[in-house]
Amino acid sequence: MAGKIWVTGLDQRAKEVDVVCVRLKPVRGCAEVKNISPAIKTWCAVIHDLNERLLLTQGVVKLLRQVQYYEVPTPVEGNRVSMVRTGADGGNKIAETGTPGANTTGGGW
Repeated sequence: MAGKIWVTGLDQRAKEVDVVCVRLKPVRGCAEVKNISPAIKTWCAVIHDLNERLLLTQGVVKLLRQVQYYEVPTPVEGNRVSMVRTGADGGNKIAETGTPGANTTGGGW
């Protein structure tokens, strides 16, 4: 815990709550791509009996959307990755050039 603050909810009563620092970073969930952006540091109030597990401000959501594009391909065993291109749907497309030493060009983009 980093400290305490007073918050006022919809019931108009002030309540003292704990504050914690949380570092957020987007995770795609696939082995081929890794996000290399720095984590976004934000402060959160710990409020018991809140209806939602986590509330984020519009500014934090905007930052998370911006850093989602800091993605690089991760090495794939036995293959080299020649390029990563962001597709029209916002997802990354990975072109493999084949096994090391093979004479392939990867084309098709």
